[in-house]
Amino acid sequence: MISHEEMLKLGLNPDISLKITDPRNGKPGYRVAIEVFHQLHCLNLLRQDVHKDYYAPLGGDTSAPKEDLRGHLDHCIDALRQFVMCQGDIGVFSFNYPFNDGDPWPDYSTPHTCRNFESIRQWAVDHTVPQGPDEPDH
Repeated sequence: MISHEEMLKLGLNPDISLKITDPRNGKPGYRVAIEVFHQLHCLNLLRQDVHKDYYAPLGGDTSAPKEDLRGHLDHCIDALRQFVMCQGDIGVFSFNYPFNDGDPWPDYSTPHTCRNFESIRQWAVDHTVPQGPDEPDH
């Protein structure tokens, strides 16, 4: 949950966003989610679909009807495409000859500058609000 002021700072429209009340303290705000968790969900869904024989019987997204699952997967692929294009990783990698066979292979072990995922996760935990009576059940 974030405040009205935070919504405006982030360029989000509070007039069309889900306004909620924290059931623990009565504080008003807006339900939000962090993109990285959506992206991880999408990667996991793609992984589970590759192993659908195992995951579908367990329930969840991969057990949805074929057309619903296809739509969800298409959405996830497009969301990940947008993320990759938006971030535009400009790190470079070189090629070498690890098998001494004259065939160059990419060396993906180059360094990357990353955000602190644990700090992102902790922010999400710190701002988590349980579903209240003013929200529809899903």
